[in-house]
Amino acid sequence: MQVLNFVVTQIFQQPAIFMALIAFIGLILQKKSFSDILKGTLKTAIGLLIMTSAAGIITNTVNPLATIFNHIYGINQVNNTGIGTNEVITKYGSVIGLVMLGAFIINILVAKFTRLKYVWLTGHLLFWMSFVWVAVLVDAGVKGAALIVFGIILMGLYITFMPALAQPFIRKITGGNTFAYGHTSTIGAVLGGYIGGLVGNKKNDTENIKISDSLDFFRDVTISTGLVMTVVYLIAVLIAGPVFVEQKISNGQNFIIYALIQGLTFGAGITILLTGVRMFIAEIVPAFRGITMKWIPNAIPALDCPMIFPYAPTAVMIGFITSLIVGIISIFILGFTGYPWVVLPAMIPFFFDGGPAGVFGNSTGGLRGAIVGGIIAGLIIIFGQAFVLPVVAHTITDFMRWAGDTDMVTLGSILGWILKIFGI
Repeated sequence: MQVLNFVVTQIFQQPAIFMALIAFIGLILQKKSFSDILKGTLKTAIGLLIMTSAAGIITNTVNPLATIFNHIYGINQVNNTGIGTNEVITKYGSVIGLVMLGAFIINILVAKFTRLKYVWLTGHLLFWMSFVWVAVLVDAGVKGAALIVFGIILMGLYITFMPALAQPFIRKITGGNTFAYGHTSTIGAVLGGYIGGLVGNKKNDTENIKISDSLDFFRDVTISTGLVMTVVYLIAVLIAGPVFVEQKISNGQNFIIYALIQGLTFGAGITILLTGVRMFIAEIVPAFRGITMKWIPNAIPALDCPMIFPYAPTAVMIGFITSLIVGIISIFILGFTGYPWVVLPAMIPFFFDGGPAGVFGNSTGGLRGAIVGGIIAGLIIIFGQAFVLPVVAHTITDFMRWAGDTDMVTLGSILGWILKIFGI
């Protein structure tokens, strides 16, 4: 069990180490020189560390908005009835580890012996989605061997079929099968791509929007993302008021200056993220060929959602902003109906789910498709949170309120309500 715990906590939950190990094995199998192996392994790790550092910057930038919106909505206290994320990990960590390991083995075997050639390599999400499956099963009263077996089956099916579901859209986005989509925002992104294609026109690509010379600066991703997020922050702090922002959020910094710094920091985070993505792809894809040649012919690595951001950065921002607006409106709707569970603005999914949904929607429906993708993601994030909270009432209500990706809230609620209906 100590070995399993080490693998889970020190490898799977450490994306840079996990992906560096994959690159190392792939380069060894290709019989590359020592120099090439060293460079490929280290640059894979460094590229991913740049990505995760940038993701941290983005997260730290958008998270205060949730507190600001809670103040605007008048939500001062949230009743998290479950035992909580940390307690679930502590109590069921070994079960989660077994689910991860079993599911990954299933994924590898399916990739080797069937036409579904997708190998899930987003290690940290392999952990968190397994965590969600286990929490929902525990909340329903599933115990012992059944908990492990059901968890492995659910997770094995998830990481095997979700990349296949998204791949037609990835081919449209990237123009090939270099990598697959391995992120827990797949349902929102795929629906965005499908419905976006029904209502939009892919010829009106967001990246080809005609802009007058005086507004040409919007084509620069750093400038456009920084400006858009600055405007969002300025609106939020002006509504919340200077007293609240300066006393509760900015540590005394002037509320306007705070909004400007946060918006520009977001732009910096996006720029750093895209730099890491380019470095990471340049190393992991060639290295992965060693594994495909020796062990799993024609395998395709399923990678994290930022992999698609460089292909349509404007669509990322459109999806994010649209999902944010729709999410805020949806919270008001739920509050107006008197829904008994308090639903919070989950700022992280608005970006890391809304952004990809915008890219998927753009790939089939252009600008209108990107907007539709963001709308769909925003609706799923908020209403999905509302539906999933009752089925994790005794476990992870805290987690689902801030990190509920579209797959987590959708599949988690479906499983939970099925178990409730059948009285399991």
